[in-house]
Amino acid sequence: MRNLISIILIFAFSWLNAQEVRATVSSNNIQVSDVFTFKIEALNSSKNPEVELAPLLNDFSVISGPAQQTSMQWINGKSSSSRSLSWSLVAKKEGQFTIPSLNVTVGKDVFKTDPINMTVSDSDRDYQTNELFLGMDIDKTNAFVGEQITVTYKLYTRVNMSIQNVEFPKHSGFWTEELFVPEQVQFQDVVLEGVGYKSATIYRIALFPTKSGQLELTPMLMNCNVVVKSNNNLFNDPFFGSFGNQTVPKVLRTKQTTINVKEFPGEIPDGFSGAVGDFKISSTISPHDVKANNATTLKIELKGTGNIEVLSIPEIQFPQNIEVFPPTIETKKEPFRDKISGTVTKEYILIPRKTGRYTIPQIEITYFNPNVREWRRTSTSVLEISVEPDNNVATAGNGFTKEEVELLGEDIRFIRTSEIKWQKSNNPYLLIGIYTLSLLLFVLPSMVFKIQETRLSNEQLRRSKKAMRTAKKQLNKSDGDQFTNSSNAVYGYLRDKLQLSSDKLDPFKVKSILAERIEDTELVSGTVELLKICDAGRYGPSGDVTREKLVKRTKSLLKQLNAKL
Repeated sequence: MRNLISIILIFAFSWLNAQEVRATVSSNNIQVSDVFTFKIEALNSSKNPEVELAPLLNDFSVISGPAQQTSMQWINGKSSSSRSLSWSLVAKKEGQFTIPSLNVTVGKDVFKTDPINMTVSDSDRDYQTNELFLGMDIDKTNAFVGEQITVTYKLYTRVNMSIQNVEFPKHSGFWTEELFVPEQVQFQDVVLEGVGYKSATIYRIALFPTKSGQLELTPMLMNCNVVVKSNNNLFNDPFFGSFGNQTVPKVLRTKQTTINVKEFPGEIPDGFSGAVGDFKISSTISPHDVKANNATTLKIELKGTGNIEVLSIPEIQFPQNIEVFPPTIETKKEPFRDKISGTVTKEYILIPRKTGRYTIPQIEITYFNPNVREWRRTSTSVLEISVEPDNNVATAGNGFTKEEVELLGEDIRFIRTSEIKWQKSNNPYLLIGIYTLSLLLFVLPSMVFKIQETRLSNEQLRRSKKAMRTAKKQLNKSDGDQFTNSSNAVYGYLRDKLQLSSDKLDPFKVKSILAERIEDTELVSGTVELLKICDAGRYGPSGDVTREKLVKRTKSLLKQLNAKL
């Protein structure tokens, strides 16, 4: 018995000792634009490892992951297994960094990984400068607090590439306003320092500093796939064309930029509420001459260019004996302009209750104009209202005016004030008609619902039967590019044929939908590959597939799908 217990303990301790957790990277000497793999691996464990990556996110960004993997192997009659998590990371800047020791939880046990030293060098400048890079156009690097700074991000390329995802910058210390975010990236030919590029505007934003000092602009990151030639000498032969090309992931980023935000010059005047730009305020009242207890409208407009979105029109001290209703405020921004401009409108409904002349005081706004670096003031005019007696007003015994008595009387409107005289009807058909009408009103809604449901199902069935014909029409369109037409034809066919409720389809969603309905894995993979080619052609500067080949391939694919679905 003791020998058996000893053997069990020996095996238990040997199994526990066999458990191991380690952290590895695909390379610890990388360039700042390179994507590398970081893996956490639990050896001889029946549980997946769990880890928090927060300690390394100061120096590295996660591009994708985690991806899970499980493997087993037998060597000389001994088995071993591993469960791993892996991420695709990119360094945020060049320098010497350390991936710190991380706590990894496997089941109920906690392990610590060894730290990993990383050397991050500057990107290949020849490649970045001459072939593919992200540029940032900024109209000024010195500004006052609240002054608009316009930043435009552009992509320049001389290689075949496709955009995977874009990480837009989050600027701390700025109030931001988006000026341009394209629904689809549009490339055009440009010449930069004598070199021709395909260029596209990715993002344009207006920044308004909220504090003074040195403020850093967060770089924009773009994850893309770049087509490069293979190093294999055999495939470099022109006979093979593009067969030897390979796709390499790249991460592009804009340069780190510092904005010098200055304080306002001189002493800040009284009444300044943060307006920076060029503004003008005005007011009107209509009508000027009214009768007591009648309404007039006061309209105030603040127009200009600057941080108008954060401005507010000051409150007014109205004279007594004027009833003021809560104002309506509307802000309209002018479209298609890089400079933020627009109009803030504030309207009051005023009802003078007594006769006389009333004065509406002026409103004054103090603002700083950064173009001339001076403090400016803008104000409305002083307005007057002349109120005359209302000859139609009669005072009731309880102190209410005629109009007020009428308003009170509208709270309850009697349909009939005289006594109702009921008459007995001896007509049996009237009673039958009432019962029949009641029955129809009870049954009719359910009948209408059934009819609508039947029509809807028939419509979906018709769309499913006509899916192939509709897809061919879309594919044979002469307008638009071939990549968009082919992509829309495949997506539209699947949407109609399978009666999908969602319009938002992508290659990965299509793969999961077809995998449940089609056993032909090659056909599913071919469909996904075609959609990826279309996306690459739509978002890239050029495509390697001619229209004739793409249309022929799409028709063949649709024919195969139609036979399987």
